[in-house]
Amino acid sequence: MFEDPIVEEVHEARRQMWKECGEDIEKYLHMINHLESKDAIRISSVEELKAFKRTQERVIHEGE
Repeated sequence: MFEDPIVEEVHEARRQMWKECGEDIEKYLHMINHLESKDAIRISSVEELKAFKRTQERVIHEGE
């Protein structure tokens, strides 16, 4: 079976979130809803993704 590192990264992030919520489905769903409401950006092209990443990197470096 083909293993996709991106898919595995998504699965690992979900496992970590699940553990952070104490494996409580209500807390997990609340976290998901909260994160989705904060994430208003929708990326539809590679160019938009690259621009978004550059912006995020600037924000991170300015905070250091």
